[in-house]
Amino acid sequence: MFVTYEPGGRSSSSGKLMRHTGTEFAYLLRGKLKIQVGFDEYVLQAGDALAFDSSEPHLLVNEGSEPAEGIWFVLGRRLTPESHAARVTMPGERPVRILHRGGPHLPADHTPDPS
Repeated sequence: MFVTYEPGGRSSSSGKLMRHTGTEFAYLLRGKLKIQVGFDEYVLQAGDALAFDSSEPHLLVNEGSEPAEGIWFVLGRRLTPESHAARVTMPGERPVRILHRGGPHLPADHTPDPS
């Protein structure tokens, strides 16, 4: 779906992190968007793509002065009581994958997942 976060806009009206089942995929077309996944923060700029396990607590915030626009979809989301169940991770598994870097602004220690 096409999404727009106006300046000051966020994915949760309460400002609290949320979680649900599925894997979230994001591609930012315009602007900047801060995405917090667990204790990690990422700032996406136009041309960046990110994927993360939606069962990890997350929040998206536009702290910029212009709208942030992108394409988003969630694969495997179910609206069930299990939506907030804990997820077991395998050793070495990372909940966030940077799929594409549009520029050098993403942290140097985050490399694209080879899979």
